[in-house]
Amino acid sequence: MNNQQYMAAIILSEKQCREQFKDMNKSCDALLLMLNQKVKTLEVEIVKEKTVCTKDKESVLLNKRMVEEQLAECVKTRELQHQERQLAEEQLQKVQALCLPLDKDKFEMDLRNLWRDSIIPRTLDNLGYNLYHPLGSELASIRRACDHMPSLMTSKVEELARSLRMGIERVARENSDLQRQKLEAQQGLRASQEAKQKVEKEAQAREAKLQAECSRQTQLALEEKAVLRKERDNLAKELEEKKREAEQLRMELAIRNSALDTCIKAKVGLQAPEGDCSGVRSRWKGVVVTLNLEL
Repeated sequence: MNNQQYMAAIILSEKQCREQFKDMNKSCDALLLMLNQKVKTLEVEIVKEKTVCTKDKESVLLNKRMVEEQLAECVKTRELQHQERQLAEEQLQKVQALCLPLDKDKFEMDLRNLWRDSIIPRTLDNLGYNLYHPLGSELASIRRACDHMPSLMTSKVEELARSLRMGIERVARENSDLQRQKLEAQQGLRASQEAKQKVEKEAQAREAKLQAECSRQTQLALEEKAVLRKERDNLAKELEEKKREAEQLRMELAIRNSALDTCIKAKVGLQAPEGDCSGVRSRWKGVVVTLNLEL
């Protein structure tokens, strides 16, 4: 009875070892699979991050090219407006050179003095004393018309000066408009330059941030991959150690089976006939062989 309990304990211990060994194998396989999946996931995330960085870099370069094109267009517009302004200033200078300041009173006085000093008034005065001259009846109206001539010429000259002054004012307004357009173009150019500098700074900062983030993500992925590899190596070592322990347990079990077989042979040889002993021995050998096959 004691031998049977001893053999049952050995068989139970062997089954427990085998189950523990299977559980450890499953656990190690699951851990290895999980680690491999994590490594693959990290590699996919690294590829995605690199793709995002590449797209962001291409977008920054495209924005930079657009700003440069806008800046070139602003420069062309500025040059065109500068040429238009120069042409307007030249025309204005020509008009101002042709238009002299008009003093109406002085101009009328000069005309009247010229009229008095001319021979026409004296001739008309002499004709007034000749009663038989054909123009005697019209001399008064002629004299009034001639006296009114300086005022009429002054009015005509004043109208001409007014027209010239309006032209000068119109050119001055156009010049002011051109100056305003020039200032607007300069402001637009400065705004474009500031926008370009801002975009370049933002692009550089964003690119540096992206590079730093990519480097950080890559470093973290590499570190996590190294940690996972280390864990995998440790698990592999632990698995090898468990295998060695299982092999040692198997050897111990084989030794115990051999010792048990010897013990059974000795006990049966003392207590039972030869036929009965062979039946018991064959039965226990069958149990041992079955356990070995399962292992």
